[in-house]
Amino acid sequence: MRKNIIIKIIRTTLWLALLSTFTACATRGTVDTSSSDKSATDTVTSRTLALTIQGTTPETVIGAIDVSIEMPPGVSVKTQENGMLISGVLISSPLSTQPYLMGKFSNRTLRIAMISPARIKGGEVMQLSMDVAKGVMLSAESFKISSMRVIDLNGKTVDGLNLSTALK
Repeated sequence: MRKNIIIKIIRTTLWLALLSTFTACATRGTVDTSSSDKSATDTVTSRTLALTIQGTTPETVIGAIDVSIEMPPGVSVKTQENGMLISGVLISSPLSTQPYLMGKFSNRTLRIAMISPARIKGGEVMQLSMDVAKGVMLSAESFKISSMRVIDLNGKTVDGLNLSTALK
């Protein structure tokens, strides 16, 4: 019984530490408003980018994912003035139980934190809605994962996992 309480305290502490770290990072920077991303007619289409964790086993327990993605020119996401994504731009997959999602877009980089005190399962973990300027040709390879950290519910780094992208 006491062991379960200690585990819950550790999980809660981990979750709060990750949230605090990401929030501190997310309050810096500005929204990317460069005109180089706009087409001549400012016509955009909406696309969805799916993010999938690969390399998990039934024993893999993921508590949080912190990832930075370099977005290609001509692609933008809807943000608040401080660069934080607006509600609904980033959604979790039904496979992920009770996640907390936060994202910030600045200088062509999208940083995403996904935290779950329960567990994040492998497979598709989230989807991102984006605007693509007219004439921009995209593929899954257009989005570069510049950094990724996956940790378990005890705060330890989970090695051997990959994050892939797919356009929908």
